[in-house]
Amino acid sequence: MAKLTEFPAMIAEAYKEQLAIEHALEPDPNADPVTQLDQAWRKERANYVGMLHSDSPNSYAGPLISITFCLSFFGVGVMLWREANALSSWFAYFPASFCIIWSLLVLLALPNAIKAVLGERHYLQKRAMLVKHYGDPKATTELLLSGKRLRYSWPKKSRSEAESRFHELQAEYYDSGRRDQTYYATLQRYIAHAPAADQRYLSELAQLEERWLKERFGSLHYVNQLETNQAPSVFGAWFVFGLGLGLMGFGFMLLNRSASLLYPLLCAAFGLTMLAGSFSIRKRAIAFNAAEQRYFAQRQQLCHDYGR
Repeated sequence: MAKLTEFPAMIAEAYKEQLAIEHALEPDPNADPVTQLDQAWRKERANYVGMLHSDSPNSYAGPLISITFCLSFFGVGVMLWREANALSSWFAYFPASFCIIWSLLVLLALPNAIKAVLGERHYLQKRAMLVKHYGDPKATTELLLSGKRLRYSWPKKSRSEAESRFHELQAEYYDSGRRDQTYYATLQRYIAHAPAADQRYLSELAQLEERWLKERFGSLHYVNQLETNQAPSVFGAWFVFGLGLGLMGFGFMLLNRSASLLYPLLCAAFGLTMLAGSFSIRKRAIAFNAAEQRYFAQRQQLCHDYGR
């Protein structure tokens, strides 16, 4: 447990990290117009989802989902309140109050969700226009890549033991989010011990891996805290979707057999929550797979450029 005298230093460190994240969100004035627009949208998006989630493909609920949640939980809260009145117990009012307050909080978040959706739509339209004139800087060379989940591998034409050790270290840490000073020191030592002609190749590979690491985990602050990367999957999204449908179906069955609307509304509320969550998981899974494919394509292109 932290001592009271350590809190000023902790606050100062948190403020320093906050400034670093804000600085990282500032657009680069020397970048091309498309990249500047991407960076400007990333900064604007942070106003809607928070700075730590500005790189997440889907960190906010749409207006329709927000309205559905609001109505569902408000209905559940009203039915729980009626049940509490029948029971004449003050303790029974707590879950009713929770659902009603939660529905009001969701309603307060509705304007932010609308702004986020409209802002993203305007950004995509403007980006499409700029790409027609300047091209897409994120486009990569089309290479033969598998549609399945790829694993870290390296060329078998390693020209030195240091290069082989470099790739072994990268493969060992590929699924891990914890990168301490020992890891970076070891990585730089392998690069320094490689032949001079190969040091630039290894340095570019290390920079590419670091960018991919930040893209997966959002920020260096979270990279140092997380152990492994739990990537979302399309199968998991369909599984949650099926559970949500099953729960809603069970609610409709209760609607025909129960005189009270409380339990059908509860099933509908939680079923809708799971359905909305499945769409979010699927979107993040598709975005993650596409980003991972781009990363491997860039690695493959780098190996090709250096004759590996």
